[in-house]
Amino acid sequence: GAVLGTESGFEPLPRTLNPSVLCRVPVPAWNSQQIRGKSRGNEYQPNNWKRKKTHGWIKRIRTPGGIAVILRRMLKGRKSLSH
Repeated sequence: GAVLGTESGFEPLPRTLNPSVLCRVPVPAWNSQQIRGKSRGNEYQPNNWKRKKTHGWIKRIRTPGGIAVILRRMLKGRKSLSH
């Protein structure tokens, strides 16, 4: 908590911490300060053939998990059960 006896309730910085000490901290080179990565947000590239092949009715009906997906969507009352 705060140190009692000070006006603002906080203890001042110790006198041993000289501002010139902060100036001697090494700063990384300008070219290593920012690391650029791959841009994000462009993952979805529409492709109807791939969409129907992955999420289509035929793919859903052929697997037990796909049938479960269709049944869940039926129970929920979805108008569209698959692509």
